[in-house]
Amino acid sequence: MSISEVLTLIIFYQYSGYKCFEYYYEDMMAHDLRTYFPRQVGYRRFLQLITKAVPHLYVFAKWRCLNSETTGTYFVDSKKLPVCHNRRIHQHQVFRGLAERGYTSTGWFYGLKLHLIINNLGQAMNFTGTPGNVADANAGVLRALFAKLTGNCYGDKRYSSSIFAELYEQGIKLVTRIRKSMKNKLMPLKENMRYSNAE
Repeated sequence: MSISEVLTLIIFYQYSGYKCFEYYYEDMMAHDLRTYFPRQVGYRRFLQLITKAVPHLYVFAKWRCLNSETTGTYFVDSKKLPVCHNRRIHQHQVFRGLAERGYTSTGWFYGLKLHLIINNLGQAMNFTGTPGNVADANAGVLRALFAKLTGNCYGDKRYSSSIFAELYEQGIKLVTRIRKSMKNKLMPLKENMRYSNAE
């Protein structure tokens, strides 16, 4: 099975409606997709092929970001990517050294974080991954996300950042609700209304 076939199956899983990847592979591959993928391999072998396909998937995703439209209106957020149940943290081996304990509005987890920027058309502009304990407002994360972007970006108060002025000089106005310990930034009424509608 080629890398392109592996990538196709990984991407199609997101549109398949299946909740379990193993069931998706063994059920759909064995029936509906057999004619499209005649050189099928077993599920365990496919998992090994996924590790080889990850760099290609990363490059493809970054390429898609480069082809997104720069509209000047963006939204930033992060998503937790748990790698195991909290009760199995000490036994987990696969992401040891990469995954960390983190906290979100839904509670503690052990894993990674995906930080993502989209435009107002829903197109991904940029993304990066971090260990779970890296804050959303981390200066390095924000610099990587907003590289070469200009315009207004809306996020929740977790993105209230100490590098607001640096981003502003770059051309990015980061619009968030402020935390109690931070000073307010002047915001035109038009942008305030737009942010309120976005929430």
